[in-house]
Amino acid sequence: METSPTPTVFLQLRSRISLPRDETVKLGDIAFIVCDPIWEEPLRSLPLARPKDRDGNRLVIDLIHIIPKIRQLIPGVLIEPMGHNHTLVELVVTSTKPSRLWFPIVWLLLFFGSALTIMNFHADVNMLEVQIRIVEMVTGKRDEHPLLFQVPTRWESDSA
Repeated sequence: METSPTPTVFLQLRSRISLPRDETVKLGDIAFIVCDPIWEEPLRSLPLARPKDRDGNRLVIDLIHIIPKIRQLIPGVLIEPMGHNHTLVELVVTSTKPSRLWFPIVWLLLFFGSALTIMNFHADVNMLEVQIRIVEMVTGKRDEHPLLFQVPTRWESDSA
């Protein structure tokens, strides 16, 4: 009477991988697998964990959690682990494309902020006159009280 040989699975866990946050972690993602060809695809697609929000951005999957899942799929299997006993899974959030609107807004803010800084840097410059002149250049009208520029300036001089 002949008995079927016990299937053997050789596992070598990777030390660290990166996966998208919304993807289920499968055995094929975290391990090199050597086994009978009929079991190779079912083992590669074996789900191990589904990341949750409370997991943060890292997840550790240990060999102790993997072995029962393999034995559930292949009863009576002999598992030969090699190398690391756990894998660190970094959960990566897929990045969104940057908005084209933000670039000109930030550029204008930096341009005018640095221009004001340069003009107001020198102590011999009359800040109020510079601000009046800037408002006159932008609007075409002379305003003796450019409130847009005076609010930060007055707050700064009041706190000093």
